[in-house]
Amino acid sequence: MRTMEYQEKRKRRGALKYRLKRRAKEVLKVVKKYRGTKITSLLDIGCADGLILNLLSQGLAISLSVGIDSSRELLRTNANPGIRMIQGQAENLPFRNEEFEVIIATAVIEHLLQPTRMIKECHRLLKRGGIFIITTPVPFWDKIARKTGLLKEKGHQKTFSLSALKALLTSQDFKILKAKKFMFSSIGFPFEEEIEKILYKLKSDFLLANQIIVGSK
Repeated sequence: MRTMEYQEKRKRRGALKYRLKRRAKEVLKVVKKYRGTKITSLLDIGCADGLILNLLSQGLAISLSVGIDSSRELLRTNANPGIRMIQGQAENLPFRNEEFEVIIATAVIEHLLQPTRMIKECHRLLKRGGIFIITTPVPFWDKIARKTGLLKEKGHQKTFSLSALKALLTSQDFKILKAKKFMFSSIGFPFEEEIEKILYKLKSDFLLANQIIVGSK
């Protein structure tokens, strides 16, 4: 379980702040592309202190914005009155069928003991035509970061390649809309997104450290 120490680190450490903002930016681009800027309902699984929801609310008009996390301490730190914060587990989501237009799980799936169960739950909760967005580290670079001490976050159960993520989503009847790697540097780098575009053209995206996949119901 994430703790208040986790939140304090996210406030102080430039690398953690950068990764959060970059994930939020990638999610925002995807939501705008596939669902537009007016969203009826959005759920953030493993929202922690809800900072990504805060960022998304700046770029989207969300009628119902909900975050769920196992840590009551972290949930209480978010004072945004436009966000509903709920304590709960990713593998057993306490919501009605087809309640959300968009569901996101950023840097979450690698922490779960039962990732397939979360994906099945998300399919149940999505409206028809809704989208489910996952971000997660590339397994190779996650392993390197741990061995070199660049990444000290604990609790990763299993990491997934894009092909494994595609298989997981399609096994639960999701249609894959997008699957790509991103994030040239986990600590931030000048002109990073321009560098990534060049790497895509050179078919060298294996150098990128993170992944995003989008499934549609």
